[in-house]
Amino acid sequence: MIRPCIPFFLCLLAPLAARAAPGDAAPSAAGDWAQYAFDTAHTRHNPAERELSAASVGRLVLHWTKAFRCGGQLYTSPAVSGVRLYVGCPAAGRKAYGLSAVNQAGGGTHWSRNGDGFGLSSPAVGNGLVYTGSREDGRVSAFELGSGAPRWTLRTGGFVTASPTLSGDRLYIGSRDGGLYALNALDGTLLWRAATGGPISASAALAGGVLYVGAEDGRLYAFDARDGAPRWTAATGGALHASPLVAEGKVFVESDDGNLYAFDLDEGTPRWAVASGTAAPVGDQIATSAAYADGVLYLGSRDGTLGALRAASGERLWSRALGAAVLASPAVANGLVYAASVDGRLHVLNGADGQTLFERVVGDGWPIQHSVVVSHGRVYVGASDNRLYAFGLSAPAAAP
Repeated sequence: MIRPCIPFFLCLLAPLAARAAPGDAAPSAAGDWAQYAFDTAHTRHNPAERELSAASVGRLVLHWTKAFRCGGQLYTSPAVSGVRLYVGCPAAGRKAYGLSAVNQAGGGTHWSRNGDGFGLSSPAVGNGLVYTGSREDGRVSAFELGSGAPRWTLRTGGFVTASPTLSGDRLYIGSRDGGLYALNALDGTLLWRAATGGPISASAALAGGVLYVGAEDGRLYAFDARDGAPRWTAATGGALHASPLVAEGKVFVESDDGNLYAFDLDEGTPRWAVASGTAAPVGDQIATSAAYADGVLYLGSRDGTLGALRAASGERLWSRALGAAVLASPAVANGLVYAASVDGRLHVLNGADGQTLFERVVGDGWPIQHSVVVSHGRVYVGASDNRLYAFGLSAPAAAP
């Protein structure tokens, strides 16, 4: 139950509420990492996480590992909802891809589906359903949380490698046909489709009733979330394979030209651009996105560093060498930054100064290329050996 607030507090909230329709949804429960990048703004910041702290993170140990029968690598990050994780994985066979519901406590399988074309799209959870896209046939599908039974499906005109963005009863997802789709999340009805100038491979961010999505034509697009009407476009110097992030009245996105760009939310006016490491090699792409908390952006780089930038200006606050390229997007919780590198290491740094608080090789050191997830006192990372690793504290933390 929400208690009444004093009038002054309500007055402060009124301007925010006016911009909120159709809404910037929070995860389904406190601490749940219920969709890609945690929230619709893609901050990758879990503010409800308090069990892991600078004092306790040194006691992280491997709690369990889960092997998936993937035909390709485990590229997706899990969605965490309550006592379960939902993981999409390309299974053995040309069209045999898997979506699984896994027990959070020990990694046991609750249910698993094959032959549905999953693989690169991280699931989203809400409305009693789990949503995901297919790179095999361009479908967007919803399944019942309890059983995995199919609820609805909609086919786009291209492969779907982007992760869905869920806000209440609306689902937004891009396709490599160049379209951004808005669907009724309950029954899959197409509400509108907006066109960009190139394939969309990354997730769209939602804030203030506006969707922000990058395309491979090197442009960032803003669309009205209600009807898909275009707001503005802004150009970068390379293709956009990374998902945008919204914070502090700006939208941030990393381009294949090796720069992190900041644009004004309302008009798309460029605010600043800074070199984020190295440009994408020929035939490759940059899919690493920043994390944000308390006025600071945290971004990994192909040059093997993790850096902190002031969101207002792009000023670099600190940079730490992690020893190998960082292709996985970091996560932030309780003042800590969680990052993974392609040499198979999990790193936990102090967000204030970049000092390393924890470092460990995950499994046999296979490359880690998907986003780190931090939820309910656990850290989840998936590696190229097609295994999901769950880390937690070695013993319950002492009461404060």
